[in-house]
Amino acid sequence: MSKIEKSKRRVKLRKYAHLSGVGIQMGVTIYLASYLGKWLDGYFATGNNTYTLIVTMIGVVISFISLLAQLKRINKKYDQDLILFAYVANYILAVVIYTALLILEKKYNHLLGFFFMGGSLLKMAFFFIFFSSYYRADGKITTSEIFAFLAPYGICLVFETTALIKRLNK
Repeated sequence: MSKIEKSKRRVKLRKYAHLSGVGIQMGVTIYLASYLGKWLDGYFATGNNTYTLIVTMIGVVISFISLLAQLKRINKKYDQDLILFAYVANYILAVVIYTALLILEKKYNHLLGFFFMGGSLLKMAFFFIFFSSYYRADGKITTSEIFAFLAPYGICLVFETTALIKRLNK
């Protein structure tokens, strides 16, 4: 392998690492905020989840602002047109789907798995409706184009699944 090929390969790997790192950082920020909120609820003995909800929402806002700033930087650095839209769309869909699951939890607890799978299907349909035609415009879909959607999709899916499993095992 020549030096040029090795250099191109390193740039690709760096790009994938940046994309994955952004989503992981988002999840860790929200998790730590939630953990801090639970600790505050226990420390102040509120008897409800007031601090958990407030601090978690602050964590969501902070992670979203950080996500937007980092994705703008990645867009400029790697010349990815839709990467910002892909992350934001997946993030919003994940929050909407998880919120819907929380709302449906009391009445339809036995069907939550099906609602979750329906949410995943909705995200994939979103990809085919909004991203697929753009990516196929030049006649082929590159690995970086696939990764630009599937990285945030996968990261959100892991966090949604983990949260839902913890919720159902209570």
